[in-house]
Amino acid sequence: MEGVHARTHLTAAELEAITDLANTCNQWEQINLTIPLNLSILQSRDGKETNDFLYYCHGQLTGFLGMYSFSNKHEAEITIMVDPHFRKRHIASTLLKEASQHWKPRSIQSQLLITDRSSLSGKAFLTAINAVYRFSEYSMILIPDKVSMTNEKAVQLVRATQADHVHIQIILSESFSFSNETASEMIRQTISDSRHILYVARAGPSYIGTVTVSEHPEELYIRAFAVRSSYQGKGYGRKILIQLIETLKNQSKKAIMIEVETSNKNALHLYESCGFRVSSAYDYYSLQPAKKA
Repeated sequence: MEGVHARTHLTAAELEAITDLANTCNQWEQINLTIPLNLSILQSRDGKETNDFLYYCHGQLTGFLGMYSFSNKHEAEITIMVDPHFRKRHIASTLLKEASQHWKPRSIQSQLLITDRSSLSGKAFLTAINAVYRFSEYSMILIPDKVSMTNEKAVQLVRATQADHVHIQIILSESFSFSNETASEMIRQTISDSRHILYVARAGPSYIGTVTVSEHPEELYIRAFAVRSSYQGKGYGRKILIQLIETLKNQSKKAIMIEVETSNKNALHLYESCGFRVSSAYDYYSLQPAKKA
């Protein structure tokens, strides 16, 4: 088995080899590729679309590229890793070239490549392919003994149902500038996938916020946390987050994680006040658009 092999579904042996490769890269550079690798997603590929590309040398997995589409089907986040002992052999660029043949027919117009900020090899590769820096995110982990309980506002945080769809769509569209179509598709995917739980928050009869929890093998990830603008700055966000943390702690012993853009100082302060601390930083780059002839 040599060169690139495209996959719509990964076998148990392939998943094990990908995990081993990630561990090798993590130990070599003292980074954390586990989070952008999204193992829970890799384990549940539906076999309909080609999203994963494996590179073999003499039967050994030496490179991997995974594509992930979340709320926007026209955008893909891309994670690439190469065994440190097989670098400078154009494995990453070969994987990227192969993947490009699959995103074009699917109208994936935007590709975001993710690198751990501490990865020198990742930064060197992105520079070599003229990738353009877009933004950065912190991955934060909950330190349980740092959580300070308060009773600032009375809110009801419950698991969402189909009846809440329109209200959540409005909140997501307002908070993340999603189109109604994108917000609706995100809700549909979340409710239909057992790995995710979608919550809605109400204050009396008013819908004030929403949040999603995604289960990974070793972590619970808090995602798409949004509070309506008219309720921000009044303590509701903190109360929702504290209630959610207590719910998750009662349900699981897994680590609780959350992501935030480094430029979002208000959200960063809120998460820190609820007991989260920065564990890793990731930089996002887009591919340089092709120049017109």
